[in-house]
Amino acid sequence: MPNDWRTVIERIEELSQQVEASTVLETVDAFVRSASSAPAPGDVGLGYWRNSLRFTWPTFETEIFSGSIEIYHFTATGTQISTIPFAIDDPLPTALTELLVQTGSPFKFADATGPL
Repeated sequence: MPNDWRTVIERIEELSQQVEASTVLETVDAFVRSASSAPAPGDVGLGYWRNSLRFTWPTFETEIFSGSIEIYHFTATGTQISTIPFAIDDPLPTALTELLVQTGSPFKFADATGPL
């Protein structure tokens, strides 16, 4: 279980041999660099779908794909799932940072929508 972003990056490197699309790793790299001021996820692993990686926090997960980020927010009444388009080399979209704040995530982005 990762406890800091350096460990998260090492775990991504370990998993990279099992993920076919290199673009997923580039997307994850952008996500990790943008989120590195936030608490590290408790778990990093292969996603539920082919060519994706999963990051888990206590109340939500993100699954990173080539071209999109899915957020699974777990509440007492069920799970809310959001899919946000995301292109490689783009900064994290404002919609993602707003959604993370709305879901009560631990993220505190200083400038997630600016240059990486």
